[in-house]
Amino acid sequence: MKNNNRKIITSLARKEYCADKGRRLVLMGAVAFAVMMLFSVFSFASGKIETDRLCAARKRGAVACSSLECVTQEQYEQILRLPYIKEAGKYVQFGNIQTARCVVADQLVWEKIKKPAFTDIHGTYPREKMEIMLPISALEWMGVSNPQVGMELPVTITYPKDSGQEEFQFRLSGYYMEYIDAIRYGPPDAYFSQAFLDSISQGREWDMPLIMRQEAITP
Repeated sequence: MKNNNRKIITSLARKEYCADKGRRLVLMGAVAFAVMMLFSVFSFASGKIETDRLCAARKRGAVACSSLECVTQEQYEQILRLPYIKEAGKYVQFGNIQTARCVVADQLVWEKIKKPAFTDIHGTYPREKMEIMLPISALEWMGVSNPQVGMELPVTITYPKDSGQEEFQFRLSGYYMEYIDAIRYGPPDAYFSQAFLDSISQGREWDMPLIMRQEAITP
């Protein structure tokens, strides 16, 4: 005598499938939640690292990691060939004005190392002989509360090593907001053109450190 239990098997299979489907949905939800939480944790960690890096760069006034004093041209070329040096450029300091130091940076230093540490940048880096770019703090010290690109400014430069002072009339080519920790890293930079530096360099020698941005070597 045959026992026809096909309907019972079909019914049990359907119920088993429905039960398994519920468990699968729960497991899929748990996996999705775990993935989302891991993504959130890594995103927060990445954001925190990037924020700390930016804060440190702004306090230094540069994204550079190190600098080297009194570099010869041969040393400069050798350093550029090092695999762990991402960027390197020349940065000349030749005096001070009130609350800022007078500097001339090459294009790489300005674009890749200095500029990323600033905000609210207006205008352009000085190119003409009598152009200047100042931090807002220096402009405020001069009594300029509403700076305008192109305005004329009288500026007195104090040279190092007791080389005296000179007063010039500059045109403001740009200005920017800086956040440098002056106590630890010194005053912010007032940028001048290479043409101006060449015009005052006769009989004077300037400190010319090489600023470097390093990159870790992947083994």
